[in-house]
Amino acid sequence: MALNQSKKDYSGQSVLTELRFYLIMPALMASSFLLTGFLFHQVKIVETKGWELTIFASGFVGLAISLFSTSLLLGYLIDKWKAFRLLPFILFPLAIGLLLLSYYHSEIIGFLFLILMGISFGANVTISGVIWPELYGTKNLGAIKSISKSLMILSSALSPWVFGFLFDLGFNLREISYLSIGIILITGLLAKCGQFLQPRKYAR
Repeated sequence: MALNQSKKDYSGQSVLTELRFYLIMPALMASSFLLTGFLFHQVKIVETKGWELTIFASGFVGLAISLFSTSLLLGYLIDKWKAFRLLPFILFPLAIGLLLLSYYHSEIIGFLFLILMGISFGANVTISGVIWPELYGTKNLGAIKSISKSLMILSSALSPWVFGFLFDLGFNLREISYLSIGIILITGLLAKCGQFLQPRKYAR
């Protein structure tokens, strides 16, 4: 399997020639994009559901706790199964939260949504930090992480505008949630496909 890779370290340039890198990055970029988008437009969510903003905001305590707990648990799971194998599933908790958000209107759903978002947020933070040395070595880790972080920051920066544009076009919260679930499934599948690719032989 691709995880049993060459022990040589990759350069930033050689990583950019790897198809596997382009299969991995969408899952990490989707994490930044979706998490930022829904948090930035939280007022729109609250207004659509008819909730009290102060009550919804109190759910951020649950988000913080779930983020912290997930980060701790993921360390153990990564040591056991490797970050590369866990990556395709990091946004599944958010997908469940989006389904709940689409079909239910009780304010408790707001708390559950934020908790599930915190799980995905914690998984993203942890896995995005350790997956690169796991796959490409540590010699050029700074260059590789700077490339990945730049792409994630770009997706996060575009997210509020894209979400706002969709709302302005008349997309409702349920439709945007369905689009987001589709992104989660597609990027998760791409990351899964990346597990079966062999590393390039000229990595250095």
